Amino acid sequence: MAALAGLAGGCALGALVLVAVPALTGAARFGAVGGAVVLVQLLVLYAMHNRPLHAQAARCGDLDLIRGIFEASNEAIMVTDAETRIEQVNDAFCSITGYEREEAIGQKPSMMKSGRHDAEFYAGMWAEIIKTGRWTGEVWDRRKDGELFAKWLSITTVSTSAGERKYIGVFSDITPIKQAARHAEVLRSHDHLTRLPNRTLLADRMDQAMARAARDKRSCALVIVDIDRFKDVNSTLGHTAGDRLIVEMAARLKTCVRRHDTVARLGGDEFALVLGDLDAERIAARVAQKVVAAIGEPLTLNYREVRVTASVGVTLFPQDGDDFETLAKNADMAMYHAKSLGKNRYQFFTPEMNERLHKRIHVENNLRLAIENNELVLHYQPMVSMHTGHVIGMEALVRRREADQLVPPGVFIPVAEETGLIIKISDWTLRESCRQTRLWMDQGLPPLRVAVNISSHHFNLQDFVPTVKGILAETGLPPALLELEVTERVVMADALVVIEKLKQLKELGVYLSIDDFGTGFSSLSYLNRFEVDKLKIDLSFVRDLFGPHDSSNIVRSIISLAHNMGHVVIAEGVEKESQLAFLKEHECDELQGFYYSMPLPPERFRDLVKARRDLFTDPPGAVEGRG
Repeated sequence: MAALAGLAGGCALGALVLVAVPALTGAARFGAVGGAVVLVQLLVLYAMHNRPLHAQAARCGDLDLIRGIFEASNEAIMVTDAETRIEQVNDAFCSITGYEREEAIGQKPSMMKSGRHDAEFYAGMWAEIIKTGRWTGEVWDRRKDGELFAKWLSITTVSTSAGERKYIGVFSDITPIKQAARHAEVLRSHDHLTRLPNRTLLADRMDQAMARAARDKRSCALVIVDIDRFKDVNSTLGHTAGDRLIVEMAARLKTCVRRHDTVARLGGDEFALVLGDLDAERIAARVAQKVVAAIGEPLTLNYREVRVTASVGVTLFPQDGDDFETLAKNADMAMYHAKSLGKNRYQFFTPEMNERLHKRIHVENNLRLAIENNELVLHYQPMVSMHTGHVIGMEALVRRREADQLVPPGVFIPVAEETGLIIKISDWTLRESCRQTRLWMDQGLPPLRVAVNISSHHFNLQDFVPTVKGILAETGLPPALLELEVTERVVMADALVVIEKLKQLKELGVYLSIDDFGTGFSSLSYLNRFEVDKLKIDLSFVRDLFGPHDSSNIVRSIISLAHNMGHVVIAEGVEKESQLAFLKEHECDELQGFYYSMPLPPERFRDLVKARRDLFTDPPGAVEGRG
């Protein structure tokens, strides 16, 4: 390059260059441009090949070398006359633009004009060239096939010894660099799985929607959508199936909104919608209804039909807040309120939700402390034989101590389900109930079966069966004395997987029952394949016996179905003598409820078993209380 620079110094030439160096920075970028300037000063000799060249060749070196440089350059080179008609181009020019030499020579560079730059742009370019003799910048042009491309162009004015003016343009195709930059921007502002806007872009879209709404004196909405039971899909079908579900849910959400609205993914199983230009709250409500309906439609994953639901929270600008963070917080509160009401629904934000949220956070924080400080306790509610009237087992029910009081499970279990703490609670309950039951055996109590209600989150863990096996070995409890209760909704969520897991548990020797039977719309074809021992009639049916919505036909049918399938049947929530009489008449096998006894702490339960009270002659319910 030093030799070439020396040759250039002998030529009374200036130069202007365009090179593809946007990827370079600092000194590297400057060096590349400087090298190209020297190159152009040399190449002008080749551009003047129709002139006598002997003198120039004698002063500036070998013309063949310059010709080789011209053709070998990776940058496109174009030489024009004073009227900007093309006189010479190199191979790189033909490769980048798609024009052959014969097609380009004699034409003007405007043949490649893209239409993306206005007259003011070109006027500024030529003003700079006239003033300084050069111009460098980014230009969009069009290839011969019509494709647009970006180039980094450098134009230099060259004067020959004969006083002729030439223009030399050197450029590189920087389209790949532009595309990479756009892709990087998309990655920064979009979710990689669904290609939906992420939280950062969502906030920007919401800010724009609020600005338009304020200007037009209208409203806009922020909607948070949480997919219920998504973790169950991940744990039972795997993360690949979970990803496919998320992509499908993203597609469904797009069908629920207008073209100018925004659908974003906040992460995990949570999405958000920005609904702009609203003139009434009912429009947002209509969209929320469509979302709940669309998400609830079945889909097939791994050849299995899967159903999920959505909990949706809606908040409005300017009624509920005037900035994105406030509205996002309020929409979250509304969404959690929808979950607390049973999921598969939408809720609008109200100020009262704020108070409920603070209470929920208080419960969650106290629950975490209770788990860490071992402040959970178990109470045991007797399960009584309808044939003998004696206690044959008990259900372990978790309670939480707070100060001198016991917090009822209805307060903290829903929060535990939402936060995932239920897995720790369920695991602790299983281990502690097995330990206590074994201890009672060692103290001389008759063998009693302990029933433990297993949460769906715990049951769906891949290592659930090994965990049960390990706890039985650790505590020494005979497997036949452990009864695992799983709800009807759990067993029907993914029946084929559940069938295999129940089979493994039966192989361990564990007793199995389906809790809340009659509330989950069981498929009888699957029910016949579940290796379970007992069906538990949901307390809502027992409570409605002889009531305004008399459930006697349902209860009678469940008892008959259970017996026909070889299952034991138990009724929970028995509180009245009339309920007891009905269940006995229709040959229900077992009962559980306040009529006999409320859940008791371990010491009082032990005393109750030792007293051997008879269900029919000495029911202890009045003594033990109904609370």
